[in-house]
Amino acid sequence: MLLNKEQQQAINLQDRFIFLLAGAGTGKTRTVIKKIKHLLVSGVNPGDILAITFTRKAAEEMQLRLGNEDVLINTFHGFCYGELQSRGLQKKIVDPASLPFTQHELLLVANYKNSLQGGKTPLIYNTYKEYLESKELIDFDDIMLMFLKLKNKYISKYKYIFVDEFQDTNELQYEILKMLINSDTKVFAVGDPDQSIYRFRGANPEIINRYLDDFNATLLTLGHNYRSSTKIIKYANSSISKNIHRIKKTLTPNRKADGYVEVLEFLNQEKEANFILNKIRELISMEYKISDIAIIYRNHSRATNFKIKFYQSYLSLIQPSLNLLSSHESKGLEFKIVFLIGLEEGLMPQTTLNQISETEEERRLFFVSITRAMDYLYISYTKKDQFEIDKKPSRFIKELSPNITKII
Repeated sequence: MLLNKEQQQAINLQDRFIFLLAGAGTGKTRTVIKKIKHLLVSGVNPGDILAITFTRKAAEEMQLRLGNEDVLINTFHGFCYGELQSRGLQKKIVDPASLPFTQHELLLVANYKNSLQGGKTPLIYNTYKEYLESKELIDFDDIMLMFLKLKNKYISKYKYIFVDEFQDTNELQYEILKMLINSDTKVFAVGDPDQSIYRFRGANPEIINRYLDDFNATLLTLGHNYRSSTKIIKYANSSISKNIHRIKKTLTPNRKADGYVEVLEFLNQEKEANFILNKIRELISMEYKISDIAIIYRNHSRATNFKIKFYQSYLSLIQPSLNLLSSHESKGLEFKIVFLIGLEEGLMPQTTLNQISETEEERRLFFVSITRAMDYLYISYTKKDQFEIDKKPSRFIKELSPNITKII
């Protein structure tokens, strides 16, 4: 596939600091890889390039697509750990699952560290710290904090730094990035604040604006969506435009197909599950594969009914690994058909304080969920939950259009 003008501009531009505002499905990873290849072809030493991603899987995929193992591609944690090991670090990294602390306690500690110990110290923090010290262990956040302590001694060798998924950067990671920038370094950061959905883990989408201000970075945009049909993009744009605190952009569908979007109201979760199961059978008869289909939900408890149904269904015999994903798990993936379930007020959006920041985060999560769909998008909600308590449709449905609801 040929590069479009926006992608080509991003590859050719030589400005020292660049932020590429890359919308969902706009080919951002392809653009990053092409830019790195462009540098290599022009004679840049692979050892002068560092690319940072946010998951090991993403790093491995980028390394495979680049086809050059001499370019270092790593996560923030992995990069810092490698640097510390070269300086004699021998402490073992702890597996969080093995710790005698709850997920909530671990999250509180991680956010406290990622914020550079900003805010109130969690009650569990000292107990957690003493436990790791007694076992001579460190966690992933300790790795970055230990590396940050080398700030006055560390001299970065990298002339080109690429940072993917920049909207997921936290305070600690941003300080590490600044530490890696020397007088000759060029930085190419890529992200989409409309897909920032990890604030609960300490990610701060406002760091994008700080990067733009701190380094007077050039802002470029990728707006041509190659994934989704026109109707899906229409509703995605309509929804995310309701967020006030965002860098404004509009996705433009590159595909000509209209696609299909339908909002469905069900009496209860039993009817919802039965309808979707039958619809999947129908789609399979149309020569779609199970792997083409995903069911996406806001939280795991909402998916229980579907897991039971699919276990009982012949579909589980065809392929047990049907894509049944939370909205967070679906990020970065794409499917020809998406069923987005549980669009009930209080569930999506799921807010505790009903603050604007919370609602906008939930709307970003909704945006991420619906932009996973390529051809068919079914959005559903139920009038009653599993306890027969009345539910109201999500405000996100009302924002789309009051005229596309089908009652079943």
